[in-house]
Amino acid sequence: MAQLLQPMLVLVLVFTLVLHPRGVRSLEFADYNSLLEIKNTLNTQALKEIWDTNYRQQVKSIDPGLLKTKKRGRRAGVRVNLSRRKGRIPLPGIVLTNANSVIHKLDELHGLLNSKRLSNLSQIVCITESWLTPNITRSRTELSGYDQFRNDRLPEDSGKNIGGGILVYIDKKWATNNKIIFNHTDNNCELMTIKSRPHWLPREFSSVITISCYTPFTGQSRLKDSQNATINTILAHVKDIETTHPDACIMIMGDFNQLPIKLNNYYQIVKKPTRNNRTLDKCFVRVKNGYSHCHQLGHLGKSDHHVMHLIPTYRPLSTNKPTYVSCRKYSDENCNNLLACFDTTIWENLTCEDDNIDNQNNIISDYITFCTDLCIPPKTIKKQPNHKPWITKKINRLIDQKHYAHQTGNKKLYHKLKRNVSKAIRKSKQEYSAKIQQHLINEPARAWNDIKKLSGLPANDTSPTNNTNFQPNELNNFFCRFEKSDIKQPTVDPTKVTTPHFEIKEETVLKQLKSLNPRKGPGPDGIIPKVLKLCAYQLAPVITRLFSASIENHTTPTLWKSAISNRYLKSTSLLNLKNTGL
Repeated sequence: MAQLLQPMLVLVLVFTLVLHPRGVRSLEFADYNSLLEIKNTLNTQALKEIWDTNYRQQVKSIDPGLLKTKKRGRRAGVRVNLSRRKGRIPLPGIVLTNANSVIHKLDELHGLLNSKRLSNLSQIVCITESWLTPNITRSRTELSGYDQFRNDRLPEDSGKNIGGGILVYIDKKWATNNKIIFNHTDNNCELMTIKSRPHWLPREFSSVITISCYTPFTGQSRLKDSQNATINTILAHVKDIETTHPDACIMIMGDFNQLPIKLNNYYQIVKKPTRNNRTLDKCFVRVKNGYSHCHQLGHLGKSDHHVMHLIPTYRPLSTNKPTYVSCRKYSDENCNNLLACFDTTIWENLTCEDDNIDNQNNIISDYITFCTDLCIPPKTIKKQPNHKPWITKKINRLIDQKHYAHQTGNKKLYHKLKRNVSKAIRKSKQEYSAKIQQHLINEPARAWNDIKKLSGLPANDTSPTNNTNFQPNELNNFFCRFEKSDIKQPTVDPTKVTTPHFEIKEETVLKQLKSLNPRKGPGPDGIIPKVLKLCAYQLAPVITRLFSASIENHTTPTLWKSAISNRYLKSTSLLNLKNTGL
């Protein structure tokens, strides 16, 4: 130890007495500026040379561990992050395979599920062709830590004595509230549907429904007829599940063999071959980007199907950043205040006849905007990505009171508030439905958006694809392709222009103001169309005077010639500029 301390003391003395001009007095500092001064005057290169030439090898020979750099941070990756979360994962990890008789492969399956690769990431284990019969007791197929669900093949249902069968295991650490809600077996397919309510689930899902399917191989003689019957059976069952559980996360998995099934609004996530060079085991999920990692493991025993491990990559909506929307409350009181403000305004005092048309237009536009902000002030609303429009502040207050009653142990108040919450949500949904019916008569486009929110349909993704080859100038040239810069515009003196007498009547302006669409956004002048329509009788005279002055002076206000143009995509491809509009 003394040999190790000797070079350290020498370094301290070299630093204090030789390398730093202030000597020992430099150690007596108390502020940040003194530290910066020492840093600037310190000759770090000389100190490094002395350490490398005289003391590095000596310290390394005594204790090599002192010179090792410590790794900082921690491991990253989807698998590592999900393992840290343990049971609180957004979607379950899935293990899918065709076992070809599972009874003699349970030990290997148990070891596989407890391995480091699948540990904490195998919440649902779906096994087709289990070859189980009612004579095989449930105790023989148990796995520690898992609930088992079986759909054994019976001769009276399928007409076959051996083969088939579905076996599903669900991790108890992920969910214990599991039950079979549907069982079906015939000559063409076997179905088993399990509804699970995990201990933790993202707010946008009410439950997880697993539909396990096995379609046996069929000969070429009756292939087409059996396929059509099987597809109709599966589609009818999926439609019933979607109707009864619209907010559930539905997953359809199993061995489909040669069945060419296609499910609308579902994504097939098994992208690798499961048997030889063909993908027979498939998994369909209604959540986009829910699973993007599919790993092909080895065979289970002597089975000819690979074990497929599906790792979830879904990000809950609650983790996304909220959006802030600016809106105004057009109550009767606010609207009456705005109408009174415009009624008492003497428009002639705002502008002078000597002012040019641009000044008059700017003054009137700014005044209308000022009165609107004063009488109907804008307010910013924070919208969560998983917010539902029928969940009001009253319902949120009842939910908070219910949780508080549960924490304090007041069971009587808790059950009462629990019923009140259910009644309030039911009543709010009915009011929202009536609101949609009213929109169907007046505003069909808005009603369709409300229906999509109520049914949980995802919004259309019109975000552009990332493409580094796309240049903004190409878009500009595309929309300006009809303009030619070599054409000289004739210069005309406004005073010498003779135009026929044209009179704009106030009734015409009033009619146009009342026909405006109140849902449109404001233009460069900042005037909201809904305000123009609401105050049409008060604003029609002053706007008529502006139009008349523009015609008399043969000039158009600069603000009227400007516009706000936003680019939108008719499809998600930016390469084809014809798919882009303004």
